[in-house]
Amino acid sequence: MRVKRIITRNFAIGANCFLCIILLLYFYPLYYSAYLDWGLDVKQNKTKIMVHYRSNAEKVLRIAYLVSDLFVPYITIGILILCNAIIVVKLKSKYRWRQSVAVRNSNLDTKSAETSAREKKLALMLATVSTLFVVCLLPQSILMTCVSLVRELNLNGAYNDVTLLISSFTLLLENINCSINILVYYCMSTKYRKTFQACFFHALKPNNEIVTRTKAVP
Repeated sequence: MRVKRIITRNFAIGANCFLCIILLLYFYPLYYSAYLDWGLDVKQNKTKIMVHYRSNAEKVLRIAYLVSDLFVPYITIGILILCNAIIVVKLKSKYRWRQSVAVRNSNLDTKSAETSAREKKLALMLATVSTLFVVCLLPQSILMTCVSLVRELNLNGAYNDVTLLISSFTLLLENINCSINILVYYCMSTKYRKTFQACFFHALKPNNEIVTRTKAVP
């Protein structure tokens, strides 16, 4: 109920608009440092539209990479681990408190056991999702940190092929993280599973009900 009072419709709209502005500022240095213009392709001996970089592109991109690929990912992972640790500690403290209350009142023993089991499932689900997030996104953050610090790993560097090879695997891990969460929630959350089935299998229910009703009518 506290969450419903805090996250209202206006708050959700404002938060989404704020996140869009942050993302625009996040990508602004990347698009500011490059522009499209006519240029000569020496290999093909043709004049065509090519990507050109401004004179201060290296300084701008270096600062942008340090912020976007060093500070932001690691701070996000640190906050995620800290919040999950706080949630687990709080759930354990509540579990011990319910046990102490259940010992005094035998009528609350069953309800306390059900609530504790539900909270254990919740803690396990949060830990699983957070672990998948960290494992799948940390390699990409490490790679981009190395690219921002080691000049040879840049786009025009001597070891650019190594960067492209590793990035193909790290991007695959990011796609896996985006796709596997729905399976985790479906397998570990009963409420999510019921809501999912009600949304996607709702079209099958009316036909079944009609068939059963026609059979029941004499």
